[in-house]
Amino acid sequence: MMSRVSCLLAMIAGLLVAAGLDQTAHAEVKDGVMKRLAETDPVRRRQMMRKGRAELGVALGSSTGEIYQTSVTMGLQANYYLSDSFGVGAYAAYGLNFDSDLAEKVKAARGERVVEGGFSGVGVLASAEAIIVPAYGKASLLGVLTGKYDLNISLGAGGVQVQGADLEKFAIAPMVGLGARFFLNEMLAVNVQLRDYIYPRAQNALIVKDASGMELEPLVEESWMNHFFLTATFSLFTGKPSISP
Repeated sequence: MMSRVSCLLAMIAGLLVAAGLDQTAHAEVKDGVMKRLAETDPVRRRQMMRKGRAELGVALGSSTGEIYQTSVTMGLQANYYLSDSFGVGAYAAYGLNFDSDLAEKVKAARGERVVEGGFSGVGVLASAEAIIVPAYGKASLLGVLTGKYDLNISLGAGGVQVQGADLEKFAIAPMVGLGARFFLNEMLAVNVQLRDYIYPRAQNALIVKDASGMELEPLVEESWMNHFFLTATFSLFTGKPSISP
């Protein structure tokens, strides 16, 4: 009787040991598979829409958040992507400036203090940039177009020509941009971007008079400011997308 119980216990112990070894082996295989997946591209044979391609675009934009003048910009963009996630490029634009409603009210109410053409605007602006693409995928645009998209960050520096009576100057301007690009097909894309140029300027020049009523040098007070521009770039990509391994 005891020998039978001993045999039964030995069989149960053997089965438990075998199950434990099987689970350990299964865990090791699973860990190995997960490690290989983590080290490789999660999507195989995907189209790399940027790597090794140049992007040439026409950009239309407008300043946003300005008090006295709105600047409408027309520009050109040229980028080259060293990888699917990183590129370098340049951007240049010219601004047309229009007085805001507030500027018109100020001129009507305090015309004796406002220099003619004394609100500052943007002339030429240009920057050299590095482009980082941290995220990309597929999306549907308004339920009509389905295509690839990416989220992009631009970091760079350049210069801005400030326009306006007694306000003319050239300023060095660091720049950061956040954008979303939608590919219409393999070659055409639209990139909507919010660009921030940081540089010192005075928003307006004020007439100053002495006690006798004689005009002195206009008052110009500069400060460092963020200057935001919302742009839409319609671009053409050269070549064909490469395929990931």
